[in-house]
Amino acid sequence: MLEDHKQDLKKEMRQMRTSWIVHLLMLVCYVIFVHLEAEFNRFDPWPNFPPTLLKVIFLGLAIYSFILAYYFRKQLLSGRGPFVSEEKLIRRASKLKKPVFIVRYRMAVTLSLIFSHSVAVYGLALWYLTRDFQFFYLSVCASAGGLILFRPKMEEIGILMPQ
Repeated sequence: MLEDHKQDLKKEMRQMRTSWIVHLLMLVCYVIFVHLEAEFNRFDPWPNFPPTLLKVIFLGLAIYSFILAYYFRKQLLSGRGPFVSEEKLIRRASKLKKPVFIVRYRMAVTLSLIFSHSVAVYGLALWYLTRDFQFFYLSVCASAGGLILFRPKMEEIGILMPQ
């Protein structure tokens, strides 16, 4: 069975790794953008804005994003998720002309990368509102950690392959 899908598997892993690298490069772009913006635009957009409540909200959203990333990935990899039926996966796989396990794994990786990346976006939004570099760097580092944790792995896709 592995020989039948070896070419599809290599192509999908290459595409998923490329997507993963793009997510990491976007984090680097965020850091560069923030430093250029802070250097050339030194005004504070809302000087009397109370940042504490917003920090707590964004921190809660970041924690919730990581929980969702982990939950969706585990549910999709185990095949027990209530949010994706087997019929929809089969339809999608036949439409793409790919095996179901590759479509399931791609969906799991994409969702977990998106949720992990959203943490950096929360930090970027808070930085724009409050110019808080500490929270920005914390969110970018947490996002990078999540992206590394949820990166596409060949071992995981081997678990999904039919025997």
